[in-house]
Amino acid sequence: MNETEYSCITYDTPLYFAQRLAGLLLKLPFKKVYNFRPGFMKPTPGQKNIKSYYKVISSLSPLLRVLFPGQVSSMRAVGLAMINSVLIGYPKRIVEVKDIKILAKA
Repeated sequence: MNETEYSCITYDTPLYFAQRLAGLLLKLPFKKVYNFRPGFMKPTPGQKNIKSYYKVISSLSPLLRVLFPGQVSSMRAVGLAMINSVLIGYPKRIVEVKDIKILAKA
């Protein structure tokens, strides 16, 4: 497969699908829509079905948090942030890692 075909399959097609899906979701009669951008999500202790390579990367999470503080969250924090966004709301529609941390503590 050449680079053009590979790019179409791995980038262009998923991006097109995501744009169409986002457009449809935003038109539905929801009170609020939040788009979560969790970055790297460290698995929660006891979580099952974690790929072995993810376990290795996860062991580096303390270093990743120092090097990329705005790009590392945990599954627990994302879950709590999602729940709190529905219960109490949030002013931003796009919820980045820093926002996830705020919402998880709310």
